[in-house]
Amino acid sequence: MKKLFLTSLVVLGLAASALATDISTNAVVTPKTLFRFNELSLKVDTSYQVNGGKSQGFNDDINVGIQYFPSKYFGIEVNAPIYTDAGFDVKDVSADILVRYPIEFKSWAISPYLGVGADYNWGGTQNSVTSYITTTPSAPPCCDVGDPVTKKIVTVTYNHWTYFAKVGLEERFAAIKYLSIFEEYQYSISDFGQL
Repeated sequence: MKKLFLTSLVVLGLAASALATDISTNAVVTPKTLFRFNELSLKVDTSYQVNGGKSQGFNDDINVGIQYFPSKYFGIEVNAPIYTDAGFDVKDVSADILVRYPIEFKSWAISPYLGVGADYNWGGTQNSVTSYITTTPSAPPCCDVGDPVTKKIVTVTYNHWTYFAKVGLEERFAAIKYLSIFEEYQYSISDFGQL
């Protein structure tokens, strides 16, 4: 009789714990969102450039940035190229304000976004070519009057601001926790007189 009583207690205990477990797992669970507020992320990218309607192809720049979204819809971003065709060097930094609208699906999400910002370059260089033209009949024997005689290349270092607006789309997948894919189009201008 004691064995039957103990066995009944064990079965009742297991059934009660299974029932309690079943009740607790039926609680309302809030689905996880892929785009959150108070979100801090590190961004590493490269780019494809088009200048004046002509493709310049992929560049070998590597950019790093930090994005912070204090709300789900508004954020800030700071970027800097750390590697260019000149090697590892940081000569400019950009900052912008972002507005996004996340659209969540079952296992993935997209977020179209807009941004405006500015870039400051403190170490840009530009080659300036100066041609000296002969204007006198006493041109050197190698050249006719009016032919270029000498070319002088001068490298000028400059600091300047560039302003930009951008539109993009970011995709995130629930199965890939720490990676997102984004496509972005950016229009930049350094002189508003060119508009």
